Amino acid sequence: MKISEIIQNPKTTWRRQQPASQEVILSMKAKLPNLPETYFSFLSVSNGGEGELAAEPEWFSLWPAESLISNNMSYEITISLPEYFGFGSNGGGELLAFGISSEKMGKVFMIPFIPLDKTEAKLICDSFEQFLQLMK
Repeated sequence: MKISEIIQNPKTTWRRQQPASQEVILSMKAKLPNLPETYFSFLSVSNGGEGELAAEPEWFSLWPAESLISNNMSYEITISLPEYFGFGSNGGGELLAFGISSEKMGKVFMIPFIPLDKTEAKLICDSFEQFLQLMK
C-alpha cells in the first residue's frame, strides 16, 4: 500500500491537519536529514494530527513541522536523548520519537517524559510506514 493511500484511507477516523507547505517541508528536510522520507511525505498531506493507534500507546498526537525543533529543545530531548528525535506524544506522559542513531534509524519509539531516559524507550514499530498503518 502506498503512503498516500495509508494516510488518506477514508476508513480511518484520526484527525488530519492541513498539509505543511512545501517550503516548511524542504526546510525541515535540510535541518533534519535523519528523519524518514515517509514522515516528510506524511507532512505533505497532514501537518500533524491525532487519533487512536492500534498499538501502545493507543493514542497519538503528532506535532506540526513548525514545532518539531522547538519542542525537542524545550523538552530537552536533544540533551537527554541524543539518539532520538521527538515528533509527537500520546497526548499525555509519553513521547513519540524516531531513532536517529545508526542501529535505531527510522524506528518509532515511545519514551516516558518522566524520566526522559533512553533505558525506558519502547519500540512501537520498525518504520514510520508501519506507524501510519496502525493509525485508526
